[in-house]
Amino acid sequence: MDILILRHAIAEDRLIFAASEANDDLRPLTGRGRRRMERGAQGIRRVLRRIDIIATSPLVRATETATILARTYLEAPELVELPTLAPGIDPAETTRWLGTQPPEAVVALVGHEPDLSSLLAWLTTGGREGFTHLRKAGAALVHCPGEPEAGGGQLQWLATAKQLRLLGERTLAP
Repeated sequence: MDILILRHAIAEDRLIFAASEANDDLRPLTGRGRRRMERGAQGIRRVLRRIDIIATSPLVRATETATILARTYLEAPELVELPTLAPGIDPAETTRWLGTQPPEAVVALVGHEPDLSSLLAWLTTGGREGFTHLRKAGAALVHCPGEPEAGGGQLQWLATAKQLRLLGERTLAP
């Protein structure tokens, strides 16, 4: 199984949004965040030619990021909301869900920091302390040769949003 771990794109400012008294779960991407994610998604498609399923945190900013990624693929991946990608959830919970997916699947997980860095560490080292920090719209690819489990994954690549956008600026064949 290949697992793409993707942090949501640039969202509205937390403090400014909080002044509206709306729930932070509803904080959307900015126009700039959407545009940059569209180019970054093209870069992801360049290095990951297919995604079978995209699981997203239920928070709006993650769902919007996942939708942009899904639209990049001609064969649209299945898009599912996964509560275990919400902030503050134990990475073991997401790993259990991954274990229910087909072993040959390419799965994208869209969520939040610091939880995604913890998940990346969990899958590759078995520890919960992140060894990297995914910036907004940054991504990592982990290959699990067997069933996803703590410490069983191999980090294939780690890319910043800018690197993904630069890859996306090259023309892609459909």
